[in-house]
Amino acid sequence: MRGTNADHELSRGDTLLARLLSGEAALGSIENNLLREFHRGYPISKLRVLLQSGEEALVGAGIWIASELGSVAAPLLDEILELSHHTSPRVRFFALDCILSCSQPSEPKAVLRGLELVDDAEASVRWKALVFVTSLSEELLDSVSQELSKEPGSPYFKGVEILRRAIRDPDSTNLVSKLSERDPLVQRFAAAAAARVAARDSTALRAAMASSDLTVRQFATDMAERNGIST
Repeated sequence: MRGTNADHELSRGDTLLARLLSGEAALGSIENNLLREFHRGYPISKLRVLLQSGEEALVGAGIWIASELGSVAAPLLDEILELSHHTSPRVRFFALDCILSCSQPSEPKAVLRGLELVDDAEASVRWKALVFVTSLSEELLDSVSQELSKEPGSPYFKGVEILRRAIRDPDSTNLVSKLSERDPLVQRFAAAAAARVAARDSTALRAAMASSDLTVRQFATDMAERNGIST
């Protein structure tokens, strides 16, 4: 009896997954091929075996694949959130893409996990977290603000409000002032807000490019380049 196309796809995905789990060399090639199988309908639940692995390389492969799948990975959001504080910077980095793609306004605590990485120990993860903050929809920001209002003393509440205010009224004077505050978190959220409104007013983003905070300065420079703003 001939197998169905679905059986064929399942078998090919299972073979690639088994090769990854065996520690076969040239993981990058296998990761790309496995991603292709997920796009073709290989069950997303199969990715859990990588995300829940105790091996950093396998978790890294799984979270990268999840990040490339966008909202398709939403059923795995709980596992992804557990990885947002993984010891590997690469895992934390790609977890941010997943949280952004998979979070809903009804799940503000998921977004909060991403906000926490604005203060990550690794520079690349802090940079990615600022991209994450800048990319949050207004619906998600409103939902997170409502959740954080239960803890008005939270530094993340202040940061989110800086962003929400800037979206409503891109007051460059206020943002430049926030960029000069001593609190690094305030500076970073202000930089994210500056990038968010740069198309309307690039004054604050230009100020962020001269920040003493290396993360803010690099992020602002990169965002200026993306927005075609001369440096």
